Amino acid sequence: MKVLFDVIWNFISYPIKKMRNLSIITKYFLLAVVLFGSVGIWLPIFIEWIVLKKVNFTSIPQNVITYFITILFAGSIDYFFNQLKKLKLDGIASVVLDLIGLLFFSAVLVGIGVCLSVYNHSVWAFFVGLIGVAIAYRIWWKANEENPNFYPKPVDSLGNDPSTPLVNG
Repeated sequence: MKVLFDVIWNFISYPIKKMRNLSIITKYFLLAVVLFGSVGIWLPIFIEWIVLKKVNFTSIPQNVITYFITILFAGSIDYFFNQLKKLKLDGIASVVLDLIGLLFFSAVLVGIGVCLSVYNHSVWAFFVGLIGVAIAYRIWWKANEENPNFYPKPVDSLGNDPSTPLVNG
């Protein structure tokens, strides 16, 4: 029994030990976006597995599709506002067109995934949903890679900003 406990503890504690070395943005992405954001996917699976002792695969693709569209939308809006800060007026049109194209592409992906799911092609619908999740993760990461909230300001030992000039007097 002790060996089993040690194996389980090592399995659980290994990722926690490794998370100490990750950047703030990576921790936020893994915990908030991937783990807690996907609760609409894994919680129904877990509940079905406990209550019904089986998992109904047909609802999973729709859950994946609704998951990726929310991350994609939030990441797109973040990316849009970040680009607005950097660009002049002529570059804004390009960003707006990119955003419209991305939203159109995601709407097509959602339509394909829902149609495949309705016609009981659950495996293909799930695959389309995973493609959307991969795209949404990339957009979210691109939109937040320069977010100043993920990069703490340096402070000196007394808690002040070390870049401020010293004042005598």
